[in-house]
Formats: sequence, structure tokens, C-alpha cells
Amino acid sequence: MKKSLLALAVLAASGAAFAQSSVTLYGRVDLGITKITGQSAVMADGSSVGTSSRIGFRGVEDLGGGLKAGFLVETQFDADASKNGGAGSTIGSRNSYIDLMGGFGGVRLGRHLNPALLFAATYGGPWGTDYGYANNANILSIEGARYNNAISYMGKFGDVSVMFTTAMKEGNTYAVANGISTGAAADAATVGAPTGAVGAAKMPLALAVNYGAGPIAAGVTLTKNGRGGDKLLTQVGFTYDAKVVKASLAFEQDGNQVGGKNAYSLGVSAPLGAASVNFVYGKDQKGSAADVTQIAVGGQYNLSKRTNVYGLVGQLKSAGATASNQVTLGVQHQF
Repeated sequence: MKKSLLALAVLAASGAAFAQSSVTLYGRVDLGITKITGQSAVMADGSSVGTSSRIGFRGVEDLGGGLKAGFLVETQFDADASKNGGAGSTIGSRNSYIDLMGGFGGVRLGRHLNPALLFAATYGGPWGTDYGYANNANILSIEGARYNNAISYMGKFGDVSVMFTTAMKEGNTYAVANGISTGAAADAATVGAPTGAVGAAKMPLALAVNYGAGPIAAGVTLTKNGRGGDKLLTQVGFTYDAKVVKASLAFEQDGNQVGGKNAYSLGVSAPLGAASVNFVYGKDQKGSAADVTQIAVGGQYNLSKRTNVYGLVGQLKSAGATASNQVTLGVQHQF
């Protein structure tokens, strides 16, 4: 249950809290036990195992005349070690932004998810950008996941939605190469996430256009990441929900990778009452480095609307190298 009243009580010392139309406290605790080839089993949270534990506040104020203001501050923490986690262990480490919304759409300022990450989460398979070796960031480019000092416009026009994002150069670095990282999980570092980073030479530019009607959704995302030059990351995705099964397919061509990169990811999810069975297969084909293949199968069982248990078996294999395997069992609660 969302703790709106509790959040208001916590913020009561601030006069600004009373001006909010609504303030909500929310969060997630996710812990799992994972075993990776050649390593000891560990307990951990984060996208290297399941999803990142987090706690956040969000609020909306009605300004009148069809205008609303909103905010969100979301902080990651390591539930297994009782400490802040991710992005320098700071308050608002995941997202911290303010929105202005109206009939024109919405404008967002601050630190928030970029269109490449949102593309991967939508079209990259049932596990999205989480769950260790099932994480599609092992294959698809997510450009650092979030931009600092970002400005986004979001609009919806019938069945079509658009998002345009740019960001100041200050405080932004971007991944320069995807690669397999098999060091799970004590610090919640993403297994297989892009590795290495450079500072932004230019302001990044990203445009996402998505269509959704009935069981069909499709989208295109274009990103220039600001590292210099004018190379383009192009991503095209499609999902079809037949109720008994949902399929997703994502393609990308990333000119920012040395030698270029082509990748694709295929995902399938089948609901079975309170459970679901999930599968993902992906291929990352690089021009100047070893190709990476991903395959994972697993499932989730909902104990309630807010609590589930999950398990998966996944493999990442770099061409010419021995495959790395991961087995994970975990539990997640949302509030």
C-alpha cells in the first residue's frame, strides 16, 4: 500500500509539503542468491541478480488551468548490506527530477532515464534491463542508463508518443563498449553492463517515437551520445501481446562502438495463472571485438500483488571464450 499519509507526516516540518496535491512514499526490496561459473554463491540485490532495491518520494501539485507540477526523488540502496547503493551512494542516485505537465505534454528537468534505456526496457524482452544474465543490457546499448542535468519533452498524440532528450555536458559520462563482466554482485554492479566511460564532448541528443494500439507496440529510438563525432545509435523494437504469450523483438545498430555494432534480442513471456515463464535470446555482433551471445530462461510466481519469487538460469558467451553461466533465486516486495 502506498504510504501517502506517512510521507506527508514525514514532510510535515516543511511548509512546502502542505502545498502538494499528493505525496507518495514508495519502494522495493529485492534480494536473491546467485551462483556464477567459477565463483562462490552470494546474496545480493541489484540488476546483477534481480532488480535494484530502492526507496522514493513522488508528488504532484495541481497548478490550475490544466497545468500540474510533479517531482520524483528515488534512491537505490543495498538491502543485503544496509547501505546506499549505486551512482555514488547519494540521495536521488537513481532519479531526481521535476516535471511540468499540461495539454502540451510534459517537460522534465534533472537526472532521469534516457530513451535508449527505456527502449531496452520496453522491447528487449521480459526481464528488461535487470536480472543478471537475463539483463538485455548485456546485448543492447543503454548509453549509461540515465543522463544528469537532462531536459526532456514528452508528448502523446493519439496512439503515438514521443520523447526528446538532451543534457548539459557537465557531469555526464557514457559507456564506450559492451562486454561481459562476471563479477557479481556484492556492490550491485550490473553483470554484463557496458564497461568503460568517457566524458561528454557535446550535448547528447535522443529521440524516441513509439506506437501502441491493442496488442501491438512498436518504436524507434535514435541517439547521439555526445562523446564526439556524429555517430548514431539506431534502435527498432516491436512487441505483440496475444494474451497467452507476449513476444518482443529488438534490433540496434550502434555506430558509437569501435568498428560498429549490430545486435538483436528476442524475448517471450507466457503467463500461467499467478506465474509466468520467460525466455530471452540475444546476439551482440561487434566489428572489432568478440561477439556476445545471451540465452536465459526462468520464471516468476506472484505470492500477492506486491510480492513475488523468481528464478532463472542464464548464459553469456563471448566468441572464442568459455561460456559463463548464472543460476539465481530471489524474492521481491514492492510497497
